[in-house]
Amino acid sequence: MKLVTFLVPAYNAEPYLDKCLASLVRAGESAEIIVVDDGSTDKTPEIADEWQAKYPTLIRAVHQENGGHGEGINVGIKLATGVYFKVVDADDWLDEEALMLYIGNIKKMIDENNVADVIFTRFVFDQVSQNTQHEEGYDNVFKIRNEVHTWDKIKLWRTTQILMIHAISFRTEVLQKANFKLPKHRFYEDNVFVYLSIFHCKTVVYYPIPLYHYYVGREGQSVNLDIMAARYQQQIDNMEQIGLAYTWEQIKALPRKHKKTMIHLLILFAALTLADISFKNTKETFKHYKTYIKSFKENNPALYRKLYHRTIFVLVTIQPKPLKILFARIGYKIIYKLTKWG
Repeated sequence: MKLVTFLVPAYNAEPYLDKCLASLVRAGESAEIIVVDDGSTDKTPEIADEWQAKYPTLIRAVHQENGGHGEGINVGIKLATGVYFKVVDADDWLDEEALMLYIGNIKKMIDENNVADVIFTRFVFDQVSQNTQHEEGYDNVFKIRNEVHTWDKIKLWRTTQILMIHAISFRTEVLQKANFKLPKHRFYEDNVFVYLSIFHCKTVVYYPIPLYHYYVGREGQSVNLDIMAARYQQQIDNMEQIGLAYTWEQIKALPRKHKKTMIHLLILFAALTLADISFKNTKETFKHYKTYIKSFKENNPALYRKLYHRTIFVLVTIQPKPLKILFARIGYKIIYKLTKWG
């Protein structure tokens, strides 16, 4: 039995893929590694095939026409046979010592027949331009560690605390039963993935181990401020999908801390959307933003009222446009600094 499926979406990842896969194969036969070559035009397909030939019981190389990161995840979920499913981007890697602890903890849950729906771990920002590392986690939220429990035993999330895909592993059965599809050819769809998946997770566990190394600070990276501003429509599209995924009645029916986690995610993604709009700051961008707001209000009115009028986000929405822009920019730059993205 495979304990975990590592899904590696790979598009033109030639400079990084070897390092990524070398870190994953250390998990041995406990792991299933699915590399989805997303229509790459460099040597990514050959590298994936070479690793599959070397580790045929661990690695499966899948080649597809370019569909984007989200389509890679869709394919991975469909093919996954591991108890857990974790996305590892092709330019990132996992810490060897933490990986062994992670695998051991999964085995222990299975042996005890007490398997959490979602695993949270710590993660490391590897800042390439500054040659520094910065470790992050959710120690403030999960006071109970290394034990499976329900959402009601967590503490509150900090306002600026993002649930990073890099820190999360989902139970494969939960994802496959949820049967959602991520959008093709869209950036930042990991926001959609986290939000849609968290809704279906009833039990959680936190292992405070620095498992995931996230490679940041490269030129042209998707979290670069200028690039995010240029791709503002991508985030609007994501937020529109997020806003229509579940009704307020569905979210309100969740246990209290689970519900608060969903609202926390909504606030973060709404703020991120406004920040992208604010950095672009043209008549066209705000026209698109207003269209999204109108659609949200018309198609999911109760959740719209909850998000925009009954949460902390109201402090931004009630402001005139110049202050909205200012607050969104300041807020995002604070998060950008705290997360060590830039």
